[in-house]
Amino acid sequence: TAELSEMVAAEVGEVEKLVRQWGEHRRKGEAGDLDSLEVGLRERALRIGRTFFDGVIQGIAAESPQEAGRCAKCEGPGVSEGKRSVRIHTLMGDVECERRYVRCLLCHEGVHPLDRELHLDEQQNTPALQRIVSLAGTVAPFGKGSDLLQEIGSIVIAKAKVERVTEQSGARAEAWLQVRQQRALAGLERPSGPPPKRLYVETDGTTVPMRIQGPIEPKKDTQEGAPTPSSVPARGAPARCA
Repeated sequence: TAELSEMVAAEVGEVEKLVRQWGEHRRKGEAGDLDSLEVGLRERALRIGRTFFDGVIQGIAAESPQEAGRCAKCEGPGVSEGKRSVRIHTLMGDVECERRYVRCLLCHEGVHPLDRELHLDEQQNTPALQRIVSLAGTVAPFGKGSDLLQEIGSIVIAKAKVERVTEQSGARAEAWLQVRQQRALAGLERPSGPPPKRLYVETDGTTVPMRIQGPIEPKKDTQEGAPTPSSVPARGAPARCA
């Protein structure tokens, strides 16, 4: 649209201005900060991408069917109760739009059909953002994952949200694996490709402590083979195998 083209042209103008200012500093003999130029270009590129993505979301929302349809939970009739605004969280930042709210007349379950169409989670995160956030929360502690997302991808997200998204993604992955396993055990699903020629079985043992962790008090009524005070090693001394 003309409005979208104007917004993109404005962002491109800001990029050209940033590069021109950086070049003028270098021509004057001033040290050009390449790091700030690179970060600035990335931020403006993200804004341009968010502008396009916002237009895509608005188009999908406008083309979404207007009829209420049937409830996905109980198949009851649904009734549309107008539109509600939402802030969708993406890799490029937040975009806002309005989408219909549909309520079931039988079970009174309320849903937003657009959220299902876009595969948003309960916090209105896009699938791409869910994947990146859960990856950061898997390879690093949640607090560190939050810092990495902001530094690497300019994604500002709190530690608690990293934890919540990661745990929800893990729960969905576990449920998917359980379904696959049950189907495989029932003979309803077979792995693709030829069967393996060999199967290897590997065992692992636990570490046995080789030092006495504390003094052993001998029993008063010692029996044959029971430890005596002279045979008990001191604390921290190596234990000997018979």
